[in-house]
Amino acid sequence: MKKRLLLVPTKLEAEGLTIRASDYPGLEIELCGFGMVEAAIQSAALIARYKPESVLLVGIAGLFASQANRIGSAACFERVAQYGIGSFGKTGFRTPAEMGLKSSSDESKADILEERKLETTGCPSVAPLLVTVPSSGLFDEKEILDFFKGKTPAGVPFAEDMEGYAVACAAAESRVQLTVFRGFSNVVGDRDVINWSIDQALNSVSSLVRSYLEAGEDDHQE
Repeated sequence: MKKRLLLVPTKLEAEGLTIRASDYPGLEIELCGFGMVEAAIQSAALIARYKPESVLLVGIAGLFASQANRIGSAACFERVAQYGIGSFGKTGFRTPAEMGLKSSSDESKADILEERKLETTGCPSVAPLLVTVPSSGLFDEKEILDFFKGKTPAGVPFAEDMEGYAVACAAAESRVQLTVFRGFSNVVGDRDVINWSIDQALNSVSSLVRSYLEAGEDDHQE
């Protein structure tokens, strides 16, 4: 029986998911909190408590405009990076690493973009790059897209969330694999929740996660 920890940022998301820990032996489901700070702290504490073999982060996210036709669908991600924690000047945004302010002496932990590779094995639907921001709606979409253009093997950012990079850091610190699943509820920059497709996004991401978990159970039985 594989020990897995499924993290959900908010109660609203958790209540909309149709995934129950009782249906999957070895699965624990917990809230990790909203935003980078709380998600990092809670994820680290929960990983230390449960000592899982792998972690799943599940919730909703916003799509960049070029992907707007995928609202209501879901995917997991190849990579996650952060935008907004660093320095803004005449030349635009710079990450702490670009400023020479690396927080680790281990060069293998992160590159200049402080981008993290995620686990996607067994995921039926995979998207390239998820960007985590400290506050949604704070940055112009073009600004974010221009920053990442040509800098990352994952290509153009696909979606935006507020927890992915933080949870990835917590998982990496504990040397635990992380898979990030997001249902797409809205377009980045649209803060009017009345326009969002939250229920549809949560249904889609629930279905994706169930497929992933059931495939993993079949592999384990074999």
